[in-house]
Amino acid sequence: MSTPKDPRGNRYPHLDRPAIARAALALVDREGAAALTVRRLAAELGVAAMTLYHYVPSREAVVADVVGLVVDEMDLSVAPGLTWPEGARQVGRSLRAAALRHPRAFELVAVAPSDEPPLLDFAVRLRAFYVRLGVPAGAFEEVWSVLDAFETGFLLLETQALLRGTPPARAPGADDDDLAVRMPAALSEAAYEEGLEIIIDGLRRRVRSEAGRPARRPS
Repeated sequence: MSTPKDPRGNRYPHLDRPAIARAALALVDREGAAALTVRRLAAELGVAAMTLYHYVPSREAVVADVVGLVVDEMDLSVAPGLTWPEGARQVGRSLRAAALRHPRAFELVAVAPSDEPPLLDFAVRLRAFYVRLGVPAGAFEEVWSVLDAFETGFLLLETQALLRGTPPARAPGADDDDLAVRMPAALSEAAYEEGLEIIIDGLRRRVRSEAGRPARRPS
């Protein structure tokens, strides 16, 4: 992110696009996405709202920067010998860790458009990560879309349950099919890991098939 010059000189040395994004994420972490307005963010930073517009064009731009900060917490490091299924677990676990660190901000990540920055930029990095681990470039979209659908859906439910607090206690005499109790309990680390394994196992077979398919000859 570039830092534009303040038209009134260096009066606000604490202001630049990354600093504004960090302040916005902190505000969302405390109070939720609805609290994120340019006026409120400017007050948090000790400036007038119009001053903030010299650095960010709109609330939507700030939201995009917040989403970028959260997805940048995902682990795309490649250790020696890492296989792509292990890499998929690494990415999925780091996404869950980021979601649990920022449960109020994860809602913004979940609804952000995947064909625009910052998620599009992240997808480019993620594709390079998977291709480096042996996933054919043509199979990336399927791998990402299937894993992302599970991970985002699960984590949106889990973070919302976390924000609601302790699940309701089992009422005396309630039967074993009381979904009000059972559903929140299903949103656990173990359930997430099990879902990841089921999906990765299926994708492994699809990727193996894609890798073994001969390249098409140009017509």
